[in-house]
Amino acid sequence: MNKNAGFICLAGISLVLSGCGSDFSVGGVSLEGTGNPPDTLPGGDGMKPGLPNEYLMLSVPAPVIDQCGSLTREIRFLDFNGDPINEPKTYALGKKLTDIRNVMRVQVTITNTGSDEVIEHQPACYIPAVLYKKDSPGRLYPFGPICEKNSEVRYLPGVSKPYQVNYEPIFAMDGYWAYGEESVFIENGQKSQCGALKIDFQMRMETN
Repeated sequence: MNKNAGFICLAGISLVLSGCGSDFSVGGVSLEGTGNPPDTLPGGDGMKPGLPNEYLMLSVPAPVIDQCGSLTREIRFLDFNGDPINEPKTYALGKKLTDIRNVMRVQVTITNTGSDEVIEHQPACYIPAVLYKKDSPGRLYPFGPICEKNSEVRYLPGVSKPYQVNYEPIFAMDGYWAYGEESVFIENGQKSQCGALKIDFQMRMETN
């Protein structure tokens, strides 16, 4: 498996793209990955931690896995050490807004379990995942107009490609991450689509 990492530092969000692909630049940062996300900002509303004793509690589920043709798709949360969370868990992101643990980490892994190459086409700014707040219309990330650029990702047989989002939340919210909302897959010359892979979370404001 070929792993390369890049970072996009935006207002409240950074992305780590691990996988095979071409080099590109976003906001003056040189990256390696499989897409070319534009400069975008997360939106939304809610309570923002503003006092030293305010912090966010995050409740997350076990990983969600599905099968999309020959592709096994998995979306999961990672703890503040970057270790996989394999069962439902509630934990503090940080005791204050500047705490290094104040990051919500989401990982998407795509594995080709078949014997033929699979090609995926999707909007470039949807890589690696799209964020929604449950009681609000539209995306929190990427925020803005519909993507104009598309990405092409090739999955060779037996190869896994991981993608990671490092999101720095400043709002309490119930939401979910989604992967592959508009993906089109090509295998053996045949096109197909699958439903989006989604994972929920709940985030609450606490004080101590």
